[in-house]
Amino acid sequence: MRRIILMFLLFLILTNTSAFEKTYDIDHVSYYTLASAKFQKFVKNAEIITPLNADNKTTITKDTILVGTPNDNPLIKKYIWAFKIKVNETFPGKNKGVIEKQIINGHTVILLAGSDIQGTYASIITFANLNDIPEKPIICETSNEVKTYSISLNSEYFREFVEEEILTPEEIEKVKSLSNKLRGKDKKSTIENIAKWVANNIHYDYNKLQKIEQNKYKSWKDIYNTPLKTVSTKKGVCLDYATLTSALLLNNNITPYILDVALYNPSSLKISSYHTSVAVKINNTYFVIDQQPNLIPINEYVTTTFMRNQKIASIVMFKVVKERDSIKLIKEKEIPTVAIYEDLIKLLEMRFNN
Repeated sequence: MRRIILMFLLFLILTNTSAFEKTYDIDHVSYYTLASAKFQKFVKNAEIITPLNADNKTTITKDTILVGTPNDNPLIKKYIWAFKIKVNETFPGKNKGVIEKQIINGHTVILLAGSDIQGTYASIITFANLNDIPEKPIICETSNEVKTYSISLNSEYFREFVEEEILTPEEIEKVKSLSNKLRGKDKKSTIENIAKWVANNIHYDYNKLQKIEQNKYKSWKDIYNTPLKTVSTKKGVCLDYATLTSALLLNNNITPYILDVALYNPSSLKISSYHTSVAVKINNTYFVIDQQPNLIPINEYVTTTFMRNQKIASIVMFKVVKERDSIKLIKEKEIPTVAIYEDLIKLLEMRFNN
């Protein structure tokens, strides 16, 4: 009996290991392999459905390439059940994607999906390097080495640092008198007053940025300001702007949403750094406050080009919640952006239209 159980377990292991063809590290693939005529014809004739055009699609009606994540492409979410590998936020994992073929409604469907935007990027790059449609699923990944000085609020440890050292109830209270001076006749005017005051009175600290890039600070506490310190020194980097703005909003009973903005380099399509800004909700519409006196509708903000020609790949929104004796940054939602998907699809089209 024991022998039978062991043989069964071995069978399960072997079955699982052959569930996908292989793992590709896209940092070590060559550009490009010679694609078969059949493969090229498929890609040229297939409908490519990404988060940019998925809202108008409800079903598969022809050969299709599905691109994105289950969170940002509703058609992937609808049909993920049909694929052997079920992609989600945690599988295949950070910076990992899947290439998978399935027949849906009588049509060939290729899934190029990732657990995150970089995983999707990895699946597209790998797909562009294949010479034919794979019969088995392929898991692919990218190392995505973001500069060490660039910290994302998706890091639980960094969020805890902000909650426990920067945006504490005690530190927020220290800028209450300024908050009161900026109070307007209503919510919108108060938000506008705060945005204008911060933009006009706080200057970007390029000297600090340079030191951060050169790793000249020993700890986060040495780098980032409390709201009062930002007011006193009249300078800061993006997180300093965001925490001061959040404190001023909280003191006026307005809920801020801190945005963790992943930026990518259009030439490499890799995440290159992270940026922080703040959003507020006015009449069910999000507006962004980002070192400027004007409020920017979030659908316009996602098309912004940043320093060093960086564009927004995705935004993770954290709701700043004031509890009895603490502040919590609670993940609200993730917002994919147009720019990176446009660039990824251009790459795919260039590859197969040559």
